[in-house]
Amino acid sequence: MTAGLCLWAAAATAQPLTLDEARARLPDADRYSLAVENEGLAPDAVQELAALIAGAIGQDHFYGAVAAHLPAGGTRLAISMRLAHHSGPAAERAVLADCEADRPADASPCRIIARILPETPPEDPIEVSSAAAHMLADLPDDAEGPVHLALSGGSAAWAAWLGQGSQASALEECNAAAIAAGGPADCQIVVDDTR
Repeated sequence: MTAGLCLWAAAATAQPLTLDEARARLPDADRYSLAVENEGLAPDAVQELAALIAGAIGQDHFYGAVAAHLPAGGTRLAISMRLAHHSGPAAERAVLADCEADRPADASPCRIIARILPETPPEDPIEVSSAAAHMLADLPDDAEGPVHLALSGGSAAWAAWLGQGSQASALEECNAAAIAAGGPADCQIVVDDTR
C-alpha cells in the first residue's frame, strides 16, 4: 500500500500536462482488460467469476479491482468491487478497505482477486479513470479558454472545468466529491491548459 501512495504522491507533484500532452497519453476509454487471479480457484470458478465481473462493470470501468473473503464455513466468496479510479493502486486500496469493513472476524483474509485495467495503454500513460479519459478525448479541439482537470488520488472523484476560474472550480468540485465519498480533500490538477 505504501508504494501505491508514494506513486500517487510522485504523480501528483509532477507538472500538470497540457490538453494535447494528456490526450497523447490517454488509454482507450472504451476498452479494458480483466485479469482474474486464479490462485486457489478451479478453472470453472475463474470463468464464472470473470463472467460475473464483466457483467457488472458497465461503462466506467478502469481502473478497478475486486477483492474477496471466504466466510467461515462458507463455500462462496463474498465479493467487493471498486471501479472508475484513477490508478490501479487506488482501486486496490479502496476495495480492500470495503472488503475488510464487511469481513467477519472469523472469515478468511481479504485479497485482490481481479483487476480492471486499460486494455492497451500507451507508453507512459496518464492515469485517469475511463470516464475522465472519455471527457478528455471528447473535448472539442476548438474549446475556448483554460481547461483544467483535477483528480483525487484516493477516490474516484474528478472534475473538469473550462473557462476563467476553471482551476479553482475543478479543485473545489473534485475535493467536494472526494469528501462526499468518505475520503480526504486530496485532489490535484493534472491537466492545466491555458489557451
